[in-house]
Parts: sequence; C-alpha cells; structure tokens
Amino acid sequence: MDCKFSFRGKRFTLRFLQILALVGSLVSLRCNLFGDEQPSGTASEKFPFTPGLPISVPVEIFGQIQHLYVSTGVGVTFLDDSYREKLRRLPIPGTLKFPPTTEGFEFYPFPEIKVAKVNPDHFCGMGPIGVFLKMRDFLPEYGSEGTGFLGMDYLQTKVLRICPDEGFAQIDSVATMQSENAERITLRANATNMLIKLPSGFQGSTVSTVATDSVVLTPAIFNNLLAKRQIVLTQPRSDMLKSQSRSEGIMQWLEIGPYRMHNILVHEGQTVSIGPMVLARFEMEFDFPNRIAYFKPSKRFYLAELRSRSGFGTSRYEGRTFIRGVNPASVAANLDICNGDRLLKINGADADQLSIFKIREMHSQPGVELTLTIERDGETRDVVLQTTNEPDPFPASPEQTAEVPSFDFDK
Repeated sequence: MDCKFSFRGKRFTLRFLQILALVGSLVSLRCNLFGDEQPSGTASEKFPFTPGLPISVPVEIFGQIQHLYVSTGVGVTFLDDSYREKLRRLPIPGTLKFPPTTEGFEFYPFPEIKVAKVNPDHFCGMGPIGVFLKMRDFLPEYGSEGTGFLGMDYLQTKVLRICPDEGFAQIDSVATMQSENAERITLRANATNMLIKLPSGFQGSTVSTVATDSVVLTPAIFNNLLAKRQIVLTQPRSDMLKSQSRSEGIMQWLEIGPYRMHNILVHEGQTVSIGPMVLARFEMEFDFPNRIAYFKPSKRFYLAELRSRSGFGTSRYEGRTFIRGVNPASVAANLDICNGDRLLKINGADADQLSIFKIREMHSQPGVELTLTIERDGETRDVVLQTTNEPDPFPASPEQTAEVPSFDFDK
C-alpha cells in the first residue's frame, strides 16, 4: 500500500520522506568531513516577523539578493525551479551522486549562499540543495515573495531568535536568553522536536516555522480529545482538488513547559506540530547546536487565535483563490457558499492579490460584514456575510498565568 502525507495542501508518497532522510545523512556526512564553513561570532540582521507568516530572510544566491523562508520543518535548503539550470552547471563531487529525483524534487550540489546582508554568513559545502518544481503553486499562500526554504542544514549550527512583541526574528551564533528568566526546554530526538502536553498527555511535537496552522494533531489524538470533549469542532476543512477533508476545532489547553494556553486552534494531520501562531505567544530562542530552546511569554500570550468566523476557509491554486471547508451548519452554507467556489473579491479587494493570511485575518474578525464576490460555473454573484460573534468554547482559568508547575523535559 502506498502511504501518503499532506504538505501545505499537497500530497506526496512516503518515498519523499525516505529521500529527505537520505539527504539528511548526506548533510551530516558533509558536516563531519568538511566542518562548518560559516564564520563564528557573527549575527545576521533582524528580519520582520509577523505572527502567522513565515520568516523571510534575504540571501545572496549566484550574486543576486533573494528571499528564503526559514523552515525548521525541512532538512535541506530548497530553491524554486528558476535556479535549476544554474545548479546543473555546478561541478558534481565524485563522492556524491547527483541529482536524485522523486515526486518533482531534484537535488544538486550546493552553491555558495550568503545569508542576510549584514555580516553575512557564507553557507557553502558539499551537501545537496533541493529544487521543487511546484514551489510557485504554494509560495503565494505565504503572503510575500520567496524563492525557497532555508532548511535545517543551515539552521542546525545556529540560534534562531523570535521576538514577536518587537516584530523581528534573528539568526545568531550565540544564545542570549540562557542568562535571562526564561524556561529552558530540551529539544528531543532531532533538532526540531520537543515535548508538549495536551489534555491526553505528553506528546512529541515538531516545530514548524512555515506551517499555516497553529497546532496539528494526528487523527488518533484529535479524535481521542474530541471524544473526551477537550476539543470543540468548528468546521471541516477539505482539499478541493483531492476531495480530502480534515477536522478543525478548538482545544481546551496546551502546555509548553510551565506555560498553559487556552482555546488553541487545532487541525487533523499526519504528524503533531506547532506553528507560528503558537510560537508568536513567546519570546524564544532555539539553540539548535545544544538542542535547547528558551521560552518566556510575550505580550501576545493571552491574545485569542485567528479562527474562521465566516464558516469557510480558503486555499490558493495556480494563483487563484478558492473556497474550502464550508461548515454545513454555518452562515456561509446558508448563503449557498460551497466548496470549490472561486473567491474573486472581498470587500472590493481582489482576493488573488491578498495573502492567504490577510484573507484569514479578514474573516476571523467577530461581528463584521463581508461582501464576497463568488464565481461558480462561469456565473458571478455578490454575497453579504455577517461573521459570527460567539465566545471561545472554553473559559480561561487562573492556570493561564504561567504559574503552572514546571516539568522536567529531560526525563
């Protein structure tokens, strides 16, 4: 049987995971044989950080400044297909065979890359770099322009600092929060995995800096919490092209170290992971070389999460915006809004020109009126929708004041 998994609205076979594991071993081989070629003691500039959007980093590739998204969810650095011909002209080391290919992915020798424009790190070595044929299909969902992902082959030797209150992220070589009043949490199993606590118990969770979802839970965990009434369903989410659906709901609480957060938006998925919306509740540093993360609450710790109050979600395919995941019990369904409808405008603005995050923000506001222009089977109509104003399903409690006892994550 051919197992499959979802990645940002796409589906790929398990073979892709095996290829990434192979690439990860090649990256480790390169580090062991050739060492770290990056200068020590240098700090990258500060990059804008907007909760819900990935971190975009300026890099110099083949003499041009481009942007890559910082991704703790991939093992290698990826570029889009515009770089393929230049990468093909690079000399291939005799000790490594390139390019292995699968499912639209190709791997090439690594070109010299300078990360950031201030005190740039030279990122160059024998490890492979990936090219993704379909990257342009989902890059617009991030809300800005980018040419690929800056993966763990670079980040594994760095400290990733995120300061949501000040709106910036930074890549550095030395952790600074180790002497501050911050909770120390051990990164487990690999550089992006740590232990979190759900109402069902402790779970290993991947940290994903480019995920669009706050929290993803496996179907078994999701359904277990749903049966125990620790999750309240909000709406199904469906893939318009694959006819696949997954559930969405509000989870009563989630703990990272001693910090408990209430009314967290969760989705069904293939793995357990936490994304930028949860990370934005903290000031934090991921000290990847020492496998330690430092957390302390930011001013955003108590803010409510963005969740759809319109009764539907959106997706983007080949630059066009579509309706997905319509809740059959919602005001959207009552207005005959259906999965697969093309969303042309929101309050007069071209939906295709808005970031997916901006669209989500617009229909997550309680008690507002949205004028939607929708196309179905070649016919266009305007719909006026009033978003709901229902309160969060679970009341906040004094436990949310970060006075919950700390846990020993090393055991």
